[in-house]
Amino acid sequence: MNIVKKLSVSITFGLLALCLSMTAFAGEQAKKVHAMRPQMIVFEDRLELQGTVEAVNVARVSPRIPGPIDEIFVKEGDRVEANKTKLFVIDPLKLEKNLEINRQNLVIAALSLKEKEARMKQAAADLEKSRVDAERFRLLWEDKSTSQDNYEKAQLKFKVSEATVEHIQTLIDLDREQHKKAALALTIAEKDFKDSAVFAPIDGIVSSKLQEPGEIAAPGKPIIIVKNPDETEVVAFAPAEYYHRITAQTTDAEISSYANNKILAKVSYKSPEIMPELRTFQIKCENTANDPSMVPGALAKLSLILDSRKGLALPSSAILNRGGNKVVFAVNGNKAKMITVQTGLENNGLTEITAGDINLETLVIVRGQHLINDNSPIETVLREIK
Repeated sequence: MNIVKKLSVSITFGLLALCLSMTAFAGEQAKKVHAMRPQMIVFEDRLELQGTVEAVNVARVSPRIPGPIDEIFVKEGDRVEANKTKLFVIDPLKLEKNLEINRQNLVIAALSLKEKEARMKQAAADLEKSRVDAERFRLLWEDKSTSQDNYEKAQLKFKVSEATVEHIQTLIDLDREQHKKAALALTIAEKDFKDSAVFAPIDGIVSSKLQEPGEIAAPGKPIIIVKNPDETEVVAFAPAEYYHRITAQTTDAEISSYANNKILAKVSYKSPEIMPELRTFQIKCENTANDPSMVPGALAKLSLILDSRKGLALPSSAILNRGGNKVVFAVNGNKAKMITVQTGLENNGLTEITAGDINLETLVIVRGQHLINDNSPIETVLREIK
């Protein structure tokens, strides 16, 4: 009886173990996963910025001389041509009269000099006559043929004639300097009169008119602003930590306009300093394509390509964090193999694999990887990377 009971218990435990074994086998059922091979693509490390479109050539035109604005010949929106289009004129009547006065002053200075030169000729003749008389009276005096008084008068007249010549020569030198001064004053008056009319310094369009006729103008105070919309650039400010990674004339950039046009360019300018207030620095990129949608004042997206290299690409979703490490699961026959990897750049949902036991032939699980572990049984469906 005891033998029968023991046999019954043994059979019961055996059946229980078999059921548990079958349950465990059912728990390890193969998971259906999707896998693909990595591809070699170009990864780019980009810095995305918001910039403002500005004209490369901007002229803030102010007068060269102060005075009331007599007339403005252009209006906002007018296209102007360098050195040909007259923009405005400053008090031309006053400057014209000043020019005429200085011309007259030059004529007066010339006549005064001429008068002194004529007096010099007369004084030179008197000097020669006095010299001859002085010599004659000296001989007469030595010969006791004239008085001491006559001799001394002749000598005195000679000395006075010499002083007169010297005085007139000084007046001539003074008049010559006055003539030079008058000539310089005339040159300045001519320049002022010429500067009263101001012409466009660059080709472009009048963007702003800051003063009106009758107002008082002054050098350094703009009256007209001219911009050339045909040549534009994008101005942006980059964070200071990128200063060493951006080089003028070398760093590539991609500009996106309002019209969603993509313009390839290079950084044309990098500020030599970082602004301490915001810890940013200015950069510029020229609109080399001359895209007409790049209008001064518009916003533009600026994408700087800081680095570009080829690397193995996997969908970013295929990379998991397990045990503090980045891992992917590869197909190893009918089982999953967990591989630790290191990652680099990420572009458009794809991540660069910089280290790990992965190559172009490795089948990497990209769907269903969250449900498996190392050595889990799998059923694989192949996919192509997009």
